[in-house]
Amino acid sequence: MFLVNFLRLSQLYNFKIGMCLIFVKNNLNIYLMKRLLTSLSILALIATSSTFISCSSDDNVTKEVELSIEQQILGKWILGEIDLKMQLGDNVITDEVGTDVTNELDLYFEFKEGNVVTLYQKQYQNGEVTQGTGTYTVSGSQLTVNISGTPQVFEYEINGDKLSLTLNAEEMYEGQLLIMNLTYHLYK
Repeated sequence: MFLVNFLRLSQLYNFKIGMCLIFVKNNLNIYLMKRLLTSLSILALIATSSTFISCSSDDNVTKEVELSIEQQILGKWILGEIDLKMQLGDNVITDEVGTDVTNELDLYFEFKEGNVVTLYQKQYQNGEVTQGTGTYTVSGSQLTVNISGTPQVFEYEINGDKLSLTLNAEEMYEGQLLIMNLTYHLYK
């Protein structure tokens, strides 16, 4: 390959290649040996550098700080969609997933420091507005929101800028067990 490239260059620039070919033939072995040593040196350098890089100190590396649940929940969370499953006895009445309700309902929770929560809800159909301020507590996978003296216990999950609050309720209705699972998907 070296010889072919050299010949092409020689022809392009009208060099006399007679003497050069003799030089190349005599020194081809030396050239190949140097090339091999250079390649091995580069490989050794890469291997050594990667060893040092992988064993380097983490002093200058920016580490992602994991926030506590209490810190993650702070802020304003706006309703995007809901999941609703209702079952009466063995019959599933409804099983809706990811239903966009933003055309029907404006709802947000704002969680503040000191375990203070504000709720705002407006139903577009009748213009009814509900709002209030209360407290919240986090315990394990449960979030308890207490506004106007009525505590509501949700199962919660935070995934980045998405907060899912699930409300599970059971009651007897006409002699059968009514099970309701409602999940609010809220976004920052």
